[in-house]
This record gives sequence, C-alpha cells and structure tokens, in this order.
Amino acid sequence: MKSFKMASLLLFTVFALSIVSSATATPTTQVNINTHLNDKFKINLVSNPSTAYSWILKYNHKFLKLVSSKYTPSKTHLIGAPGVQHYIFKAIEKGNTTINLVYVKVFDMKHPGKKIIYHVKITK
Repeated sequence: MKSFKMASLLLFTVFALSIVSSATATPTTQVNINTHLNDKFKINLVSNPSTAYSWILKYNHKFLKLVSSKYTPSKTHLIGAPGVQHYIFKAIEKGNTTINLVYVKVFDMKHPGKKIIYHVKITK
C-alpha cells in the first residue's frame, strides 16, 4: 500500500510538472516571406534593450546575407520605452530557408520572451 501511494504521488507530480511546463512554453510565431534572388527585404521587430532583452538570430548564410542591423530608439524618449530593431537581408541563393529569431535576456537563454520563424522562399 505504501509503494502504491508513493507511485501515485510520483505520477501526480510528473503530471503537474508537465502542465506547468507546457503552460509556460513560449509560443512561436511563423511568417512566410516570398522574395527574388538578389532582392533585399526588411524585418522590423519591437525591441527594448533597456530590459536586457535582445534578438538572437540564426539563418543559413548560403541563402541569405545580413546587409544591416540597426536599432531605432522610441521617438518618445521615455526611459524604458521600446524601439525597433531593423534587419535587412539579401537573397543570395534560390531555394527555401528559415530565419529563426529568439527574444531573450542574454543571461537567461532558456526562457525566451518571443520566438519567430520566418520561412523564406527565394525564386528567380
């Protein structure tokens, strides 16, 4: 009987933890981009470096070249007001690829605030 209670408690704990972890999972936004070979496109994201968050991006350098990355602060000039992070990419190879962006605190990479995946289709 004692082992049954322990097994039940263990099962309940695992179940409760799975609910908590799924409730706190960061949803991923998915966006499609269609572009042509040698064309440039821009991605603009709300960003607030004063909160220690920044965008981390991963992409395939075979298909895309990062032309520029620039942060524009808020026009309100209020302390803590978010600005915009601008990325300009150039399509350098025909095909399909992705740009993965994660908005994280650099000292806490395990708990992103946002996730965005851009699915990029590059044609002639």
